Amino acid sequence: MPTPVPTYLKNHEAVVAAFGEWPGFHDAPVLAVRYSERQGGRVEIDLHGFWVTGEVGEGGYLKLTSHHLVRFAFTGITDADLTGSTNGNVLFDLGFSSPEEFDAAGKFTVCLESAMGGDRSGFFTARSGEVLKVSPCDPRLGMGRPF
Repeated sequence: MPTPVPTYLKNHEAVVAAFGEWPGFHDAPVLAVRYSERQGGRVEIDLHGFWVTGEVGEGGYLKLTSHHLVRFAFTGITDADLTGSTNGNVLFDLGFSSPEEFDAAGKFTVCLESAMGGDRSGFFTARSGEVLKVSPCDPRLGMGRPF
């Protein structure tokens, strides 16, 4: 079942174009989380996203394709707890409120659910967000190898 597209994010189409649909960002390395409380709050997140093919490659690992650096920016931040969502984290899921929830509340929640345990997870609520950048990247980016 495809992940619902957070259509309220400006430039969300760039993510869909890069991956073919909106990914859940499972096993995506978190390259950077920047949080500023100035001017109503701003969060920027850089991730290394990719697509898991389901095919097994050399070494017995699943093949990964469509490696992209994805940079998000969010403003109007409230209810933020990002203490565990640090650089070097690996996500189990990057969750967004549904478009219907956003329409009803005028804001949305972003959950960075860690694959490394609950103490590495974080969340925040935002009034607006956008995809700043989606660009192809080295498959080794953030995967235990030098950037």
